[in-house]
Amino acid sequence: MLFFALLLMAAVGVQAQSLTGTWKTAPETDEDGDTSTWIFAFKQNSQFTLGMTMSTSDPEVGTFEFSLTMPGTYKRDGNTLTLNVDPKKSEGKISKMEFSSEMEELFKDNPELKKTIMDMMQKQVDQELKKSFQEELPFDGDLTIQKLTSTTLELTDDDDVIKFTRVP
Repeated sequence: MLFFALLLMAAVGVQAQSLTGTWKTAPETDEDGDTSTWIFAFKQNSQFTLGMTMSTSDPEVGTFEFSLTMPGTYKRDGNTLTLNVDPKKSEGKISKMEFSSEMEELFKDNPELKKTIMDMMQKQVDQELKKSFQEELPFDGDLTIQKLTSTTLELTDDDDVIKFTRVP
């Protein structure tokens, strides 16, 4: 009898925990050395924002941080989380640009060139991120909630387990 009571409490515990709030993955580094982090911001009205930050570095050009935000809606049915996002409503931007010393030397006598390049890069980043997510949308459709506590969210997407930590 005690076993069934504990099993019921565990099942209800996952149901009772709220998704509302901001959740973030640990930074992940790919084979090129680029680092990315995923962020979910769930609201109580079934709205959420999917976010992604990525940093990349090139010794000849510099270090850059990009971010993408994409609004969407969600529905939770037990341990099934259904996400709907529209990549056309996404916004990609460069949040940090640090050019290499060689590039800064080129801009030294021509600050307008730097501004032109920064504007061009901003447009390119926004277009490329939107195109990338229109071709392959992460976290779209049904996900399975494997674990949900006040501090941890684990989701399964196509056999991949993605771990998030609640952001205070």
